[in-house]
Amino acid sequence: MNKKEFESKLGEIFEIKLENEQTIELKLTTVDSLNKAESPHNLRKDPFSLVFIGPKEIRLPDNSYWMSVEGHDKQLIFISGFKKDNEGIHYDSIFN
Repeated sequence: MNKKEFESKLGEIFEIKLENEQTIELKLTTVDSLNKAESPHNLRKDPFSLVFIGPKEIRLPDNSYWMSVEGHDKQLIFISGFKKDNEGIHYDSIFN
């Protein structure tokens, strides 16, 4: 998926199926462009970041997960938890 495709999925739920068959739902809340200073390797023409919010009760380790969202094939996405608040655990992912 590219930035535009993720933007079309803002507010939607991405599902992760864990090895124990448990499904974790993460809501896509933010899609932001990154400037060249934030993306020094410039591997993408349009680098961007995502923020997801998941349940408070389960903190996923920083890792790559197969995520599915309606209308798209599964995507392997690396996420890293960076904050916990009343909404849940916030995870980010960088596409550079």
